[in-house]
Amino acid sequence: MSNWEEIDSFHSPLEFNRFARWIEKQIQKKVFVEIFDHEGDRDLKSTRYFKCCSSGEVWKLAMPDPGYFSGAWVLVSNAEKNHEKSAPPLQAD
Repeated sequence: MSNWEEIDSFHSPLEFNRFARWIEKQIQKKVFVEIFDHEGDRDLKSTRYFKCCSSGEVWKLAMPDPGYFSGAWVLVSNAEKNHEKSAPPLQAD
């Protein structure tokens, strides 16, 4: 069971920026680790993926595209639900 809630749509750029700062603090606290499909993805910031260190869940932070999309924080996979011992084939930092 997740301790985190999905955010289908950020209400403002300020809310998104506040959340982005919060997630960086969670990485420092080792609550989440950022994961990448490929080494080159480190330079792409339109979508970022994070693995919860305690649950194994993988979450996606989709960046806003002003005028079209306000960004989102959504659950991508739940390792416990899928009876997996690890996240999908994404690699930790």
